[in-house]
Amino acid sequence: MFSYPQTKEAMTVGIPDTYLGESIKSFIVPKDNEVIDINELKHFVLDRLGDFKCPNEFKIVDDIPKGPSGKLLRRKLREMDK
Repeated sequence: MFSYPQTKEAMTVGIPDTYLGESIKSFIVPKDNEVIDINELKHFVLDRLGDFKCPNEFKIVDDIPKGPSGKLLRRKLREMDK
């Protein structure tokens, strides 16, 4: 997802799923003034990773939570998704 031209930041996490137990969801921060088409992004990822590695869901967000050191916080993303 980082190689997608309109992506500024991205983080992929496992989220609870009633059917699968856990599914893959990617949170994407677009570059300034860019619009990301989710379908186009999904095809971009499918072409590079294959179906079984592609996230089940994509969500466009304004920011990804970071700790004091700048590290992206997966736990906070999971909480945001509830």
